[in-house]
Amino acid sequence: MLRILSTLALSAFLLSLTVDAQAQQQRQQRKGQKAPPHHAPYDPSTVETVTGVVARLDTMQGRHPTMQGLHAQVQTGTERLEVHLGPISYLGPQNLHLRVGDTLTVTGSRIPAGDQDAILSKSVQARGTTWVLRTDGGRPKWAGQRKDKGPGRGKGAGQQGGGR
Repeated sequence: MLRILSTLALSAFLLSLTVDAQAQQQRQQRKGQKAPPHHAPYDPSTVETVTGVVARLDTMQGRHPTMQGLHAQVQTGTERLEVHLGPISYLGPQNLHLRVGDTLTVTGSRIPAGDQDAILSKSVQARGTTWVLRTDGGRPKWAGQRKDKGPGRGKGAGQQGGGR
């Protein structure tokens, strides 16, 4: 009897995990957004520059629950690309505010992303302003700096002389 109850409890637990994952996917679909794919890393050997018109702007949920990214669907003369710009929490203070219809020039790494290619943006130009979002090697400007390279995000970051 104990074995049957244990099996039932385990089955119920596994079923709840499956239902929760399906519910999350349905919530994202109801918002008109696909679940964010795990995409290829930034590859400096695939960097290119494209110019097109912003056809749509999407806010996408990142891997971390508090992280939301801005993506732009850009229509070039020959294709439609999804441009991954960066986290809204970084782009807002940089005054990167795009509108549908803006002409956008993007330099970044082209990656496969489902049924269309995407660009992981290194720099973006619109309305006469250029924003640099990544280093030449692809490191995002919003990524925290390592402790040995400058101020970090931990307690005592930026202090010299060993703290208190």
